[in-house]
Amino acid sequence: MAEEKRYIYCVIPINKERKFDLVGLEGEEVYTMNYRDIAAVVSNISLSYEECDPTRRNMKTHTLVLEALMKDHTVLPARFGLISDSGDKLRELLQKYYPTLKDYIKKLDNRMEVGVKVFWEKEAMIAELEGKDQRLTKIKEEIKTLSLPIAEQKLVKAGEMVRSMIEKWVDRYTGRVYLELMKIVVDGKKNYPIDIKNIINSAFLVDKAREKDFDALIDKLDSEYGDKINFKYVKPIPPYNFVNLELYLKEVL
Repeated sequence: MAEEKRYIYCVIPINKERKFDLVGLEGEEVYTMNYRDIAAVVSNISLSYEECDPTRRNMKTHTLVLEALMKDHTVLPARFGLISDSGDKLRELLQKYYPTLKDYIKKLDNRMEVGVKVFWEKEAMIAELEGKDQRLTKIKEEIKTLSLPIAEQKLVKAGEMVRSMIEKWVDRYTGRVYLELMKIVVDGKKNYPIDIKNIINSAFLVDKAREKDFDALIDKLDSEYGDKINFKYVKPIPPYNFVNLELYLKEVL
């Protein structure tokens, strides 16, 4: 008889086996597979790794389990789709990487990941750039009086100038905001922007004791920059940016 497959949500510090009042993928019960004082949180699953589709429903179930566990436990989250074909192999990996997993738990204890995205506002930015660099205003006035071929050349020149000015503007705001936030956090990570208006896409590891300080700094920066940039701020979220659980448990696939 084939061994039951198990879908892995995360690793948590817990010294006894436990079943949670949570619904996992395929409507299955969520429970722990323990080694000493840590455990993988899992649920039974009929699918293989290749068959587990990241549908909206499945992704939501995965996220809801993590969010529920985060209320009472330090969570080392697994990304969607990590499935073990062997319970014995999973426990062996917990044993093998026990010191490393304990180090991550210590690092994340009483801390939370916060996601911060910053977007620039085009109209406010262009207005500021035009006010500080009269060359752009001069070119725009000249274009009005020129013939079409020459005007098109001037437009290309103006476009290149705007692009250069935008890059400098973005660098200035990005550096200032990120460095200010890094002053009161444990760790931070810059991710790739999600679109052209996104100048900062970052994650920060914040001590829960300093949560209000971080909130206040976000409010201060948001007020200081007015309508030039907008902040989008999400907390708490599973600390994917500060632990890569697959690095240690991928051997179960």
